[in-house]
Amino acid sequence: MNLSATNWNVVSKALMGASGMLAVKLVQTGWRKLQKEEPPLNPASPRVKWKEAIILTTATGVIGGVIKLALSRGLASVWLKNGGKLPDKHSA
Repeated sequence: MNLSATNWNVVSKALMGASGMLAVKLVQTGWRKLQKEEPPLNPASPRVKWKEAIILTTATGVIGGVIKLALSRGLASVWLKNGGKLPDKHSA
């Protein structure tokens, strides 16, 4: 397996994109279960109450951040186990 810095960038960017989509899906599902209604499609819309917009945006950001952290750490662990070297900005 070729574990170059280019491969790292491609894989990590794909995972980060997926994490954003997953966060939105999780928040929307949670909103439906808790609120018993559909979540606002666009929290920036003036038709959405400020409280709802802030809750939706905050939840999406927090959940997205946790997912990104978990995926980044998991990728780094797998990368190192397979003989790769982490790019400088990911080294501890």
